[in-house]
Amino acid sequence: MSDWSSCMSSRSGLSGGASPRTKKGLLIAAGVLFAVGVVLLIVLLAVKSPAATTPDVVAPPVVGGAAPRRRAPKARASIEAQSEQEARAALAGDTPSIVFLYADWCGHCKRMAPIYDMLAQSPEYSNINMIKLNHTKGTALAKEKGINGFPTFLTNWGEGKYVGAMPEPKMKTVLDLAKAKRGGGRPAASRVATQQGGRVASVQDAQAVLNGTSPSIVFISSAGCGFCTKMQPVWDQAAKGGKFNHIKMVQIDAKDAGPLIQAHGVKGFPTMVSNRGEKVYVGYKPAEKFEEVLVSLGSN
Repeated sequence: MSDWSSCMSSRSGLSGGASPRTKKGLLIAAGVLFAVGVVLLIVLLAVKSPAATTPDVVAPPVVGGAAPRRRAPKARASIEAQSEQEARAALAGDTPSIVFLYADWCGHCKRMAPIYDMLAQSPEYSNINMIKLNHTKGTALAKEKGINGFPTFLTNWGEGKYVGAMPEPKMKTVLDLAKAKRGGGRPAASRVATQQGGRVASVQDAQAVLNGTSPSIVFISSAGCGFCTKMQPVWDQAAKGGKFNHIKMVQIDAKDAGPLIQAHGVKGFPTMVSNRGEKVYVGYKPAEKFEEVLVSLGSN
């Protein structure tokens, strides 16, 4: 009986389940196996999906197929000048240049801007420097050119100054004047005047002298004007005396100087317009007074 009882006790111990220590070991082993399985699954997914970890590669064009389409280069836009000096340098250069002087509050300027920018992007006018300048950065230039309203366009060809908004056809007409000029830019010095103090043939030539970087003065005289006749020998003596050769001196008849007269508000003759000093000198000047004017223009 005792042997049987002992045997039964041993069997009941086996059927009663594992010990707590054994259970704990099995749980740890199961956790480790689960973690290893998760890591293997992640690695397997990464290997099977290279697109998720590698950058896109553009396939080369098929041989014999259509060539890949290339983007056209960005069109040239008008240039916003950062200073008055930039605008002056462009107008003084030989390359045809136009400066669109505008004001932020000006409605006509806002309507003109897209037309100006569109023409600046046109290959037809790629040889022209098309520049914009906020009037707040060009106050001295505006005063010098007698600008009282906006928009105003300053050029180194044609009339030199065009006031007011222009529809596209008129703006193109102004730009076409630069294309029509031989070699572009301003007239050559030999065209402007045959000699110091001599007469120029057109207002464009007179304006070209004033647009230059050298001190310049233009004598506007009118036929039948007694004070103009009185002023003539004083002008000629100063021009031919050699003392003021550093100043470009040219003369023009009032009948040929309409835009220049309008631009500077000239109401009587003789009047002398300069790109230095007081800019406008009205009336007859005796020799000593006229010499003071020329001295005031400086040497550069």
